[in-house]
Amino acid sequence: MIDDPEQDETEERGQPEGLDPLDAAPFSADEKLPGSEEIFETYFASWLAAEDLHRHDEEGMRPDVEDGLTSGLPARELSPLTDKGRTIIDEQIRGMVAAAAEDWQGLLSTAGDPSLEWIDAFDRRFGRAEVADIIADADPADDSSDLVVLACELGAVLGEVLRREAPGLEWLHDSPAWTSALYDPRQGRRFNVFHWGIRKFSEDGVDDPLRSKVLRCVGLVRYGA
Repeated sequence: MIDDPEQDETEERGQPEGLDPLDAAPFSADEKLPGSEEIFETYFASWLAAEDLHRHDEEGMRPDVEDGLTSGLPARELSPLTDKGRTIIDEQIRGMVAAAAEDWQGLLSTAGDPSLEWIDAFDRRFGRAEVADIIADADPADDSSDLVVLACELGAVLGEVLRREAPGLEWLHDSPAWTSALYDPRQGRRFNVFHWGIRKFSEDGVDDPLRSKVLRCVGLVRYGA
């Protein structure tokens, strides 16, 4: 197992700024956004710590769903982290969900616990023009940019919603937290929800309804492939 993550506290995130639709930059409906690989390499890859590179340097964007993991084992036995490391990452993921609950209340008028309604609200709020504006404003050297914060919050919320809809799923913790995924121990299947969040802010995923993606994965968990 690798050493524990260097950071053991989740940074508090404020509500993303500059997202009023009236302030969005002009955007042509025919204009393409950067692909998810470019978004990953520009805004996320540089935040992988040196001790994490051997697991992630050739990875880039992962598919939405991956098969072929060892089935029948709890996620903790497949995680590369120590017990302490998993606890730290779990706290960070829960911190992202808590930050989303606060940020999205004002941004999307969400309330209560994470739900499919939260996912719908996010999809309605962030179309091509809004995503293009967020990318244009993002600084690759800033890990607290709206792009990074929203993608991570979205990934954490997607994970919690999917767990509520399919309770048998477990967090497969990794470092950094946004390289974690959900794991189905019964079928040996991995759901890369944080990569769904990154993909939303790219040409590959901006038009992909997230509710439908969640429900398709719920079907995989309940009924198999």
